[in-house]
Amino acid sequence: MPRENAVKQITDDPLSTSRTVVLLLVDGWGIASDSEGSAIRLDNSKNFLKLSSEYPAGTLVSEDLSESMKYRKIGAQGKFSAKLSEQKIKQFYLTESEKSSAVLGFFVGEENINQVESRIISSPVCDSYSLEPEMSLEELSRVAVKVVRDNTFGFVLISLPNIDLVASSGDLIATKKAVAKVDSFLGKITEEVLLKNGVLVISSLGGKAERMLDIRTELVDKEGTFNPVPLLIIGNDFKGRSLFNSDAPGGDLSLLAPVANFDDLPKTILALMNVDDHEISGKNLLKK
Repeated sequence: MPRENAVKQITDDPLSTSRTVVLLLVDGWGIASDSEGSAIRLDNSKNFLKLSSEYPAGTLVSEDLSESMKYRKIGAQGKFSAKLSEQKIKQFYLTESEKSSAVLGFFVGEENINQVESRIISSPVCDSYSLEPEMSLEELSRVAVKVVRDNTFGFVLISLPNIDLVASSGDLIATKKAVAKVDSFLGKITEEVLLKNGVLVISSLGGKAERMLDIRTELVDKEGTFNPVPLLIIGNDFKGRSLFNSDAPGGDLSLLAPVANFDDLPKTILALMNVDDHEISGKNLLKK
């Protein structure tokens, strides 16, 4: 049965700015049909599939840009963080050292760093991240749960590096383990955000783990893909509702065409927070 259309309710009754909005980036998680060369298989992404079948879910176009440019885009060239600071909304940024430059230097912007709080967890030292596919996710998870429970931040960004970096090793088995660990984290952080009546936005800035074998040559493919990336909006107000014109049957986002691109993320998140967004380009995806 199609989900109820939620657009009228959401636009007529804006979310309170007191609700925490968490943006969770799972870089390396792209969207493609299931295949033997994919580390994102049905048996290790159960939480993701459940969420994408119960909440508004779509895909974004993955652009041919450097990681730094992608993080600049979703941070609206630093305007997003500056806007929240202007509105006196507390911000918290959490990632591992491998992604610290992307998060603080490019998303937040050097000019805004002194206005935000952050925690950078050291990534493990090893010859290859395929040897430690979880990387520092356990410690990062503890911090993320504490931050959400404290309920003192209006905006939290969490960037998980392990799927992207483990997939770069070309080790399919290790990458499956990384995906399973991240999927478990999705279940945990979703529960915490919903208990606080917050909103969780899940996305990725590029795929890699969904295609680790070149079908034509059957050789290992360590490069990033141009496949679409996920966009999920999870909150008590959104369950069972539709925002993106079509639902993913069984949570399979590979059956959907992209609904937007990275430019539309900051404006949409500001709309979730009921913050004026006139200085930010892009579309508000909460509106038709």
